[in-house]
Amino acid sequence: IISLFYYRKRLSDPRVSNSIGSLYSDYKWNKFPLTYYEAWDTLRKLLLTGFVVFIKDPAWELFFSAIISGFAFAVQQYYKPYRSKWDNRLNTCSLAAIGFTYLVAMIAVQKTAEEVSGLVSLMIATHIFVYLFAAFTMLRYLYELSKRFRNKGRSVQLDVMSTPDSEN
Repeated sequence: IISLFYYRKRLSDPRVSNSIGSLYSDYKWNKFPLTYYEAWDTLRKLLLTGFVVFIKDPAWELFFSAIISGFAFAVQQYYKPYRSKWDNRLNTCSLAAIGFTYLVAMIAVQKTAEEVSGLVSLMIATHIFVYLFAAFTMLRYLYELSKRFRNKGRSVQLDVMSTPDSEN
């Protein structure tokens, strides 16, 4: 994050993109400062793993985790920070699954084992859907990339700032 902030005015310079381009090549440039989204995502992870463990009551711990996850979902939906619509969709599905898991856990704390079994099955199905969607997204990206390489007679140059289906 410090490198991104330091080189923020020269991110399109080939020397900078060769050294730290993998940190920012998948983000949009015009909607949201990518350095701040990385900082927000890191803060979200820190809050979910470091802050909520200090809360003694499991119900409150799950409540704050659900709030943080819901806010992360809203930020993702509003800014859609990735260039590829598939990256945005995959991140949205992942954040929704995480938030749903916390909500199911909040309900499970209040219920008996028999009452929770249906919700747990639904939660497992949601996670399976996210994994399948991730596999589909990866295969689709590889297919688009292979189409680039099969381009007839054209020289194929992979630019660190572009993706197969980038949004503008």
